[in-house]
Amino acid sequence: MNNKIWFYSVNDIVISVLVDHEQFLHLKISSGLFPTNICLYIVYAKCNRVMRRDLWERLLECQPFDGCPWVVGGDFNIIANPMEHSLGVVNHPGGMQEFADFIVTAGLADAGFIGSRFTKTNRRIWKRLDRISAPFMPKPRGSLRLQNMWFLHSGFMQAVILNWNNPCSQRRLVRLVIKLKRLKNHLKWWNQKVFGNIHDNLKALDLAASIAEERYNLIHSEENRVALSLAQENLSQCLSMEEAFWKQKASSNGLLRGEEH
Repeated sequence: MNNKIWFYSVNDIVISVLVDHEQFLHLKISSGLFPTNICLYIVYAKCNRVMRRDLWERLLECQPFDGCPWVVGGDFNIIANPMEHSLGVVNHPGGMQEFADFIVTAGLADAGFIGSRFTKTNRRIWKRLDRISAPFMPKPRGSLRLQNMWFLHSGFMQAVILNWNNPCSQRRLVRLVIKLKRLKNHLKWWNQKVFGNIHDNLKALDLAASIAEERYNLIHSEENRVALSLAQENLSQCLSMEEAFWKQKASSNGLLRGEEH
């Protein structure tokens, strides 16, 4: 569409183009695999701040008010905060502030990312210009939330890859839905049986490090030195996991307070 944004789909879903704007496509996605329709906004924003103002206004005008789930994603050509710039500086704070104001007004929450936080570079600096956002909603009871601290566990990615690569006879979107549901159930089990409670883990590792230190202080042997080093390394890793847990929880609570106000 509009010779700038292309959207490819499969036969399992029905796509309706609701708005074909020069900076975004507004699509309605329907499928028997989904419990409801989904509104998708694919963005390719202008580099010019003034021209982006029209994008923010039109997106706000087009957002659904009938309870239909919606997702906004693409290249916004502007950062939302200084942390999305490799140098931590902002050459055009006005444009950044207007983008941040749009995010707040629309009630959007960043969907996050895996890997580098930067998406574009001119070989001198890096910026995060691409993102996916969706309206923030409290986590439903009984649902599984991806925890950032899991990525610090040495066995997490292997658990994900092994489960995802298990055979599935279905095709296309049905195959995707089945694999996602299967992975979700596996991660629930992995979190309980392998990862465990982060606070209980920290207490146990703190105690183990204290015991190892006492033994090394009594007997300065190589065996005790290695045991102390390993215990301190395990404790340090667990502390990093707990820090990731509290940061994610603080971010979530901040969004919830924003919803209440």
